[in-house]
Amino acid sequence: MTNLYPQDDFKSRDQAFTYHLCLNAVLREQFAVQPDEEQVETVGKPWRRYAGAVEALATAEEAEDFQAVGIRCREALLASVRDNIEASWVRIHGEKPQVANARA
Repeated sequence: MTNLYPQDDFKSRDQAFTYHLCLNAVLREQFAVQPDEEQVETVGKPWRRYAGAVEALATAEEAEDFQAVGIRCREALLASVRDNIEASWVRIHGEKPQVANARA
């Protein structure tokens, strides 16, 4: 992850190392997946799929790994659509969207 910032900006190894550790901590916190009870009740299956995508992102190294993360995110989105398409709070004007068509 050292390609996220220019190393020339740092005057010493200690300064670069400290910045790198803090950057990793911020990114790890940003992608933390710890839902509360209400979130788990509302979006249980999609949330588990999303959590799996986040875990896969944390260990991704190759281009194929990142593509797999994208597929997992799409599956989480589609699971959410399937679970909520008939919900009373969803207002769909006209035809209902295709379940496997995330964009529609």
